[in-house]
Amino acid sequence: MRTKSLLLVLLLTLGTSTWAFGAEKFKIAYVNMQLAINNSNEGQKATEYLKAKGQEKEKEFRAKGMDVKKKEEALQASMMLSEEARQKQQEDLERLKNSLREEVQKAQEEYRQEEMKHLQRVSQEVLLAVKKIGEQGKYDLVMEANLRQALLYTPSEITDITDEVVKEYNKMKSGGK
Repeated sequence: MRTKSLLLVLLLTLGTSTWAFGAEKFKIAYVNMQLAINNSNEGQKATEYLKAKGQEKEKEFRAKGMDVKKKEEALQASMMLSEEARQKQQEDLERLKNSLREEVQKAQEEYRQEEMKHLQRVSQEVLLAVKKIGEQGKYDLVMEANLRQALLYTPSEITDITDEVVKEYNKMKSGGK
């Protein structure tokens, strides 16, 4: 909400100053950053990398879960164990389940951290492409697509430059080819 209020104040201040001097309309653009990141080559590489890593971990945990289930079934089927031996195996099984749960939680946290690391890297790089497109297009203001909702009216045209940003970012990452 604070960001939307600041945007509104900025637009009103800049808009009234240009209209007061009879200047041209504001040139405004917006970028859907999430879409730009997801559609960029680097964003897609990061997504594929994380997906493969997640699937690998999921396969590992599924195998461990099946092992736990087999041990649990074996314990339930064993009639020949003494109560003391059964109790010990039950405790071992509970420790194994808890250990597996902790491993899964740790892996999920590591996944989230790695996802954030990739997202931050790509988004910082995409911002460089946004700046370049903004300067090349001589835009007075480039905003995130979500902030566009806060803008209720402007006599200026608002241009979606998301695709241009993706193309520029991909060009920057491929060495300008």
